[in-house]
Amino acid sequence: MQKPLLLCFYVHRSSFVARDIDMLAPYYRIQEFDFAVRRKWHLPLVVLKQLLFLMKYRSSAIASLTIIGGYVSFLPSLFDRFFGLRSIIILGGTDCTRFPAIGYGNFSRKLLGFFTCLSMRWSSHLAPVFQSLVSSEYTYDAMGAPNQGFRHFCKGVETPVTEIWNGFSSEDWPFNEGPRPKMHFITIIAGLESYRTYMLKGVDLIVEMARHFPDASFTIVGTPHRPVWISEDVKNIHFHPKTDRYGLIALLHEHRFYLQLSLSEGFPNALCEAMLCGCIPIGSNVASIPFIIGDTGYVLQQKNVPHLVELTTQAIRDQSKEERNARERIKSVFTLDQRKEQLLALINSTSK
Repeated sequence: MQKPLLLCFYVHRSSFVARDIDMLAPYYRIQEFDFAVRRKWHLPLVVLKQLLFLMKYRSSAIASLTIIGGYVSFLPSLFDRFFGLRSIIILGGTDCTRFPAIGYGNFSRKLLGFFTCLSMRWSSHLAPVFQSLVSSEYTYDAMGAPNQGFRHFCKGVETPVTEIWNGFSSEDWPFNEGPRPKMHFITIIAGLESYRTYMLKGVDLIVEMARHFPDASFTIVGTPHRPVWISEDVKNIHFHPKTDRYGLIALLHEHRFYLQLSLSEGFPNALCEAMLCGCIPIGSNVASIPFIIGDTGYVLQQKNVPHLVELTTQAIRDQSKEERNARERIKSVFTLDQRKEQLLALINSTSK
């Protein structure tokens, strides 16, 4: 018996997109469409290609799945409203936020926000990776205050919502029992040539940490060269190019702490993968981060350098946090099987 056809839309086939597709592939024939727009003037051409793709497959597909809303989710949702092709949007973070000071979030741009909002209204179901993407009070930094979540920027959305957390395989991210240097910190950030990314990912705070703790070592993976935003006099920040999973695992095993000091996140995959490898997390009080960390690490309640210095000092001195506890939290709470079961149930119920 032939498997049902599922259409899958995304912007770039990132590792978390590939993970979901691989997870669903045993149950569906999946036709993928990458909505990557290399230049702004390419957008109409990509939209036309997507339209032709939808016209070709809509009559034989049971549903469409769009990973992260935006321009990419508009036509699938339109086909849902007017042509009967049921659509689901996985909401991941940027599609539910607004940080105009750094131009981050779909709702920081009027046109993108408009098409994101229409997508949410016309789709059959929304699946945020964490409940804060629906509606939440934002207290971490004045730049994003007082509220985040799509309900604050897109009024009148009556589409059903089901929260589905990201899931992880503990076998893919092994634990190392060996000793780790107590003052080694690591984070994973690509694209630091952009000032927006520099601010969004909290690298300005990492620079201040490096200044206050000159004997500590800070590694940023995914950025091969020192960006212009980081002064040459900060000697204890080290830059490492993007590496494969095995190289990343080796790097994580060499560090005691993982830093996730972002201004905004949905459900950060890198944080969870680092915790599976035994890194003790230090994160910002943003969206899912405190929930992911639980009692296995440290949370910076507000963006404040003196508070961060105090928290870091506590983390270095504290011997009560164990690397294995961080791993066990991700392994037991955020499983790949749980995400698979919830997505399958949602797709199958939506396609009826």
